[in-house]
Amino acid sequence: MAYDDEKSSFRYACISPYSIGGGMRSQKGMNAWDFSAHVIPLIEINAIHLKCSYLHYPNHNGLYIGGGVGALAVFFPEDKGYWIDDTVFPTIEGTAGYQWKTKKRRNLFVELNLTQISAPIIPLPRVTFGLSF
Repeated sequence: MAYDDEKSSFRYACISPYSIGGGMRSQKGMNAWDFSAHVIPLIEINAIHLKCSYLHYPNHNGLYIGGGVGALAVFFPEDKGYWIDDTVFPTIEGTAGYQWKTKKRRNLFVELNLTQISAPIIPLPRVTFGLSF
């Protein structure tokens, strides 16, 4: 099976049940890199999640799987301002998703992300929907 080695890149906006964000994905053939930033606005705690993932598309498009690393910064309220916790937590990322093109040639994807913050904590699952612009 031959694959198109033409490089394609796109920027996207994404939303999940507890975060909003955006990023950039650069794909060549069956391989892609994804860089994204997410804001997690909860009632008393806010967080920023940055991540970089390698993605592999077995059929050049459609289904993909991947993994990567990230960082999670959590902000707690102090009076009317916010302050950052003592540390930024490193994360390990896992991703599985499906990507397709709309009639207007925009990339649309839905993916399941697992974020492991530290060893004793169960990975946090998140379903994300994204659309290129």
